[in-house]
Amino acid sequence: MPSARRPRRDAHPAPEPLPKVRAALQAVVTRESRGLRVKRKWATDWYIGHDLVYTILGYSRHLSLEFRRGASLPDPAGILEGTGKFLRHVKVRSTADARAPALARLIRAAIALDATLPERAW
Repeated sequence: MPSARRPRRDAHPAPEPLPKVRAALQAVVTRESRGLRVKRKWATDWYIGHDLVYTILGYSRHLSLEFRRGASLPDPAGILEGTGKFLRHVKVRSTADARAPALARLIRAAIALDATLPERAW
């Protein structure tokens, strides 16, 4: 008697390699981050203007773009996550996530918000 097979589950495509996702995210961040500089803080590289703006953190299955003042950013697409007083993040799992227009808009909004803050002495 033939064994009953479970149907194949293709609901979740195979994850993209994180180095490929990181390269796509880094390209978007570099393109959008004109006028910011990079400073090492808390063992990670932060993009800074007048204050800390955002950083990229790596995890085992995704990257996280962490916005220092993410709680104050407009997010009509609803991609920001987190419940902290200030910090919010976007999980980036694919090159499509990295290249999403909503993510680029958040980056630009974070830079615009930073420009309204007083210059921090580093």
